[in-house]
Amino acid sequence: MSKIIFITGLEETGRDTIVEMTIGGSKNSLMDFKHVSFEKLGISGLKDELSDTVRKARDGFYKNVEREVSDALRSGLSVIVEGPITMKTENGYLPLVPKEFFEAFSPDVIMLFETPHERGNSRIDWKQQHINRAYAAMYASLGGSLLKIIEVSKGEVKDALRECKEVMSSVMGKGV
Repeated sequence: MSKIIFITGLEETGRDTIVEMTIGGSKNSLMDFKHVSFEKLGISGLKDELSDTVRKARDGFYKNVEREVSDALRSGLSVIVEGPITMKTENGYLPLVPKEFFEAFSPDVIMLFETPHERGNSRIDWKQQHINRAYAAMYASLGGSLLKIIEVSKGEVKDALRECKEVMSSVMGKGV
């Protein structure tokens, strides 16, 4: 049976690197899966404005994500969807994935990478991290998904990598 894991968190958590390391070290032990990366689908090309043109671009981006996930599921593959859940704009924070995605696909788990609140870490947008948590919790409730929060501390990436592997292994049904 196909599974879906949705992985999100601020870029500064190293989410994409941890996911790549987990997937790279697990190719032979995880069931067949497709990795749908927002970065590879062009999320970085979206602007943070609220114009109709940008909204259409976001809608097109979401349709690409939806198509990739649907195609993989039809092929019997499990799916790891990975990317930011919100985008900071000059006017506020914008959800990048609509609730309909979570209602339609009901991911088995939503994995949220966070960094602990540390003094002197000015690169982290703490408001956005809290907003991401709120969206992740809401989306988990919409889809009946497990919400797993993984803290990534400076210099402790190994712990986050271990937790990520454990969750993927548990959900995908094979040892990592």
